[in-house]
Amino acid sequence: MENNKITVKKARVASADGLSARRVPCFFILRGVCVFLIYSLMSVCVQGRHFEIKQERVVLRASIGERGFQPAVEAFLYVAADMQVGKSYARAYFYDVLGKRIAGPVAPRGAYYEKGQPPTALPFYLKHGRGIKVRFPLPFTDFSKKYPGWRGVLVFGDDKDATALLVAEDRKHITGEFATWYNFPENALCQKESVTRLPAQARLTEMKCETHLKDYPQFTLFARLPEGVANAREAKGVLCLSLLANQIAHVRVMLMNREATGDVAEMIRYADAKQLIVICWAVKQFWNTGTNSDELSEKEAKYHDGRFTEIANSWARGVRRLAGIYGFEAKNFMIWGYSNSAQFAGRLALKKPEFFGIVHMHNPAAFGTPTEEAKHVIWSMTMGENDGGIGNAVKFWKKCKALGYRYFYKTVPMLGHGNDRASRQWANLVFEYARSLPVEKKAREQKLKEDFENAAYYGDWMNQGVVKKEDEEEIPAQLRVALPTPLLVKGWLREKPLTREEDPAEKREVKEERPGGRL
Repeated sequence: MENNKITVKKARVASADGLSARRVPCFFILRGVCVFLIYSLMSVCVQGRHFEIKQERVVLRASIGERGFQPAVEAFLYVAADMQVGKSYARAYFYDVLGKRIAGPVAPRGAYYEKGQPPTALPFYLKHGRGIKVRFPLPFTDFSKKYPGWRGVLVFGDDKDATALLVAEDRKHITGEFATWYNFPENALCQKESVTRLPAQARLTEMKCETHLKDYPQFTLFARLPEGVANAREAKGVLCLSLLANQIAHVRVMLMNREATGDVAEMIRYADAKQLIVICWAVKQFWNTGTNSDELSEKEAKYHDGRFTEIANSWARGVRRLAGIYGFEAKNFMIWGYSNSAQFAGRLALKKPEFFGIVHMHNPAAFGTPTEEAKHVIWSMTMGENDGGIGNAVKFWKKCKALGYRYFYKTVPMLGHGNDRASRQWANLVFEYARSLPVEKKAREQKLKEDFENAAYYGDWMNQGVVKKEDEEEIPAQLRVALPTPLLVKGWLREKPLTREEDPAEKREVKEERPGGRL
């Protein structure tokens, strides 16, 4: 540990901790009394130029994620304007009663953003008016016994400016000391003059979409800019995630969490790697009859279809407004969903095909009726061979093939209704194929026709085999899936997830323009 002392220009301040017994000017005594009164009458709140720390307290039995309970300093972090985290940081330094640094920097644990589980220390973005609750663990359990009267300095900022806040287990001990009197690396930055910041485009936009359904009058659309992209016009596409979350806060947490794992986190990481805007929504389940729509009675089909049409129309209005705000084109979207959300994704692509270039569904239970208008959309589906919805999936596949759909259909051996990583990576592979196609409609259609009618390889969705073009008759037509690229063949044959080198989500998009790949 560094042996850092509190340094004060021109005079050493006397305090209740006995830092010095020397005579000090009346000005310093008066200032100490004022600070004492402020701490006694209100909670600590230090206003930075752009960053703010407030409502600090010491929690002797704090929950620190998977670490269980540990004493910690809790505080709320705020920013003066929306911003991406980027180079932002939050740190804590700890000192003994004489000002010697005894620990730090200490990173925060478990941030809370409104409701929801603690995702990470700092989220993907910081939004004005919404505090991030973080906890800085004390260096060890009996810290207060070993260092009675300890001090802590919390620092929140980035490379442009920062703010610091002095904390202690017992606030009455703070009489004449200030955070910037302590020696910590960001001290000079905390004392710099204000930095002018240009307004940043919102990293996450939320939009209410109204419907005419009495039992569900509105839902929320979210649009998230990818990391590393300053303006939506620089993004290279749109990825829609059909999530069907019932809690808006849960969706918000998923979108901002940079350290999460699982299916949604992997799809968001793919979007960041490829510089894609993410659009998702918090909508409850609207169709789960377990039966394909064309097998329902006329009355049932009309009822369910009318409700879903209302949701789809509201979704379309909201997306067009988001496109106006961000400046992207509302077409050639990619959409991904799992289980009931996959069912929603497929039905939405059938209702609003003008928005989509490709849809991937994993283990949906039931399907809408294929339409002629949705033929231009590339369809992809993975189904666990032990999933209960596989019968409906095969029926939908056959009807789509009869209409001339371009369709990647793949069963996953030994899988039930689970969502495995290899299936998510297959979605990434077919998304990358779609992104490689020309943007211009006529050229895109010509390339799709060549790729699906004269593919170099064909897969067998039931037996998982692959044959070359000249041997395609070895696979029955109802089991035959065109595989236009070697990477799709490789992904089809793999029984294990792709390596980091093979996974598209791990390959960052280059800054240069890709031929035909930009929306």
